[in-house]
Amino acid sequence: MKRRIKIFIILACCWSCGLLAAKAQTANFGTGYFQNQYLFNPAMLGLNNNQLNINAAYKRESTGIDNGPKTLYFTGDYAFNNGMGLGVNVLSDKIGPLSTTRMMASYAYRLQLDGDKQQLHFGLAAGGIVERFNTIDVTGDGADELLYNYSDRKMHFEADFGVAYIRDRLTVQATLPNLVSAFGNQERSSLSQSTLFAAASYRFNLTGTDKGSINLEPKVAFRGFKAIKSVVDLGANADFMQNQFNVYAMYHTNKSVTGGIGFKALDALQVSASYTSSSSTFNGGSLGNAYEIGLRFYVPKK
Repeated sequence: MKRRIKIFIILACCWSCGLLAAKAQTANFGTGYFQNQYLFNPAMLGLNNNQLNINAAYKRESTGIDNGPKTLYFTGDYAFNNGMGLGVNVLSDKIGPLSTTRMMASYAYRLQLDGDKQQLHFGLAAGGIVERFNTIDVTGDGADELLYNYSDRKMHFEADFGVAYIRDRLTVQATLPNLVSAFGNQERSSLSQSTLFAAASYRFNLTGTDKGSINLEPKVAFRGFKAIKSVVDLGANADFMQNQFNVYAMYHTNKSVTGGIGFKALDALQVSASYTSSSSTFNGGSLGNAYEIGLRFYVPKK
């Protein structure tokens, strides 16, 4: 009986951690806004023909509690000359003894509407979500049936659909993520809270020349969540010397701010870092300050 009570307490703590993780997921990776838009929208993979892109980032949130939220992602994408693109997206989230891994394969197709001036992109991602209870991170009987059954749950199938319209320097896009959970009225994971992502941006060339140019890209985005307050993001990215160096800042309506920098370390390697402040409101906000570092490797087309 005492052991059952202890396990019940552990699971109650895990439920609280899951709630915290769901709140923490309203703070997205900063690299998804400008550096790696495929992270938010499968239609944005493979924007450059015959170019392989590999991205990875790690985010740690400072919440004042032990084993706070930690998230890691990896993406890879490639586009062919015929307008078709393929990609993979792996996102791993861990808070306390709970871990969630989202593994997706993506397909995108690009339609030319007016030569190269207008393009319509469609993207579909499908894969699975795996949830596990890491018994090594708790004090208790890891062989208990309740804990074992939680970790023994099958992979949950999930799918995302995205679309994007690009005309010269204008980009308008939208994503319907977690379609299976939304239409099936399921809510299994802290990574399956998002219901809509939409964004619009325009890239200005401030110098009028390509060589040594300075570009400014203002952006507005909307992120909708299930049972959590929606968030609007407002900000801009500025890049210099043909994107050798960039800085960006985003204000979020959950009263937090994200700022980041990036630079080319080598011809085909970019390094980025960002910081997101904590939100003054818990509903729809991040739990604490978040730190992120990202890497992008790409093989330019020849």
